[in-house]
Amino acid sequence: PTPENRLSDLQRPAQRSPSVDRGLVRLAAGVLPSRATLALYPDHPLVLRPPEILASYQGALYAVFVVQGAETLGRGRHTFGRYLLNRLALPENAVFVAVVEESADVDIIAGDLFDAVLPATVSKPGRLADEPTGAAWQQAVESLRPAHVERFSAAWSLDRSLRDERSRRDEGRVTTASLSMAGRQKAHRRTPYVSFASKGYFTLDAPPKRSRQQQMALVSAATLTAIEADYGLTPEPTLAYTVLGTPDSPSARPPVGHSSSDRRESQPHEKPPTDLVAKYGQLLNHGDAVLALHHAFVPIVSTSRTFDVEKPLRAAAFAGYVPESRRRNEGGP
Repeated sequence: PTPENRLSDLQRPAQRSPSVDRGLVRLAAGVLPSRATLALYPDHPLVLRPPEILASYQGALYAVFVVQGAETLGRGRHTFGRYLLNRLALPENAVFVAVVEESADVDIIAGDLFDAVLPATVSKPGRLADEPTGAAWQQAVESLRPAHVERFSAAWSLDRSLRDERSRRDEGRVTTASLSMAGRQKAHRRTPYVSFASKGYFTLDAPPKRSRQQQMALVSAATLTAIEADYGLTPEPTLAYTVLGTPDSPSARPPVGHSSSDRRESQPHEKPPTDLVAKYGQLLNHGDAVLALHHAFVPIVSTSRTFDVEKPLRAAAFAGYVPESRRRNEGGP
């Protein structure tokens, strides 16, 4: 069947990725094997910005991200936090594929983020790998999975005793967010309604009377803010370099894209900070740092057409926010 026929039976999604070109997504579907089963603009229960396409073919799962000519990896829709969250939300054996316009220059870091990079205009796609390539970025992200899943279980549980026990266990210990945010509290004021506490966690205090679309956008920004700090994706995490190495040692130097100049904060990263993410994973797995439980006060917004009322709260919990409003609304402790 043609890509058009394969896509015609797909239900129109409730929410598309912002600014993505529908025609380019159709071209992306065309470079996948003709017998693949596709989900266009899939709805994932744990992330607000999933891949443009999920595809299944011969037992393999493909997460397909569309990169348009004007886009840059590491910014906008393609922030590294988005890829990290999707890596953790999808099975470990998911194959990440980038489908790019001819004008998109992504070769510099595509090999770090993706297992395959395909031009959107290819007429006869070659055989796609049925498992990840095991790139350093993927290995670094996978090292975070145990701690990330454990925190999500505590954040989403209605049993407050689980969080109280975790708080007692982690009392007085440094959070990875503190390593990233030392001296940088002002840098995250650009994220509306999100503040950073001296104890090492973020607070999202969403205003009432927001539309569901506005709420989703706010929660999406807040989750990326927290994830970037939790896992070393923020520009210049200065205290992290102090903990992980001396300023003069190679391991302590900011990776590409982490400059000491404030002017660089508005510029895209040149490469994902894989080494630093891996070191954060080591700190977590060795018990030398912990993941913070962030706090989110997000009112539930629903309409007669809302399918998954708790989606933004669950996505926030997956990024480490305890959805306080959910417990109150459901009569929890």
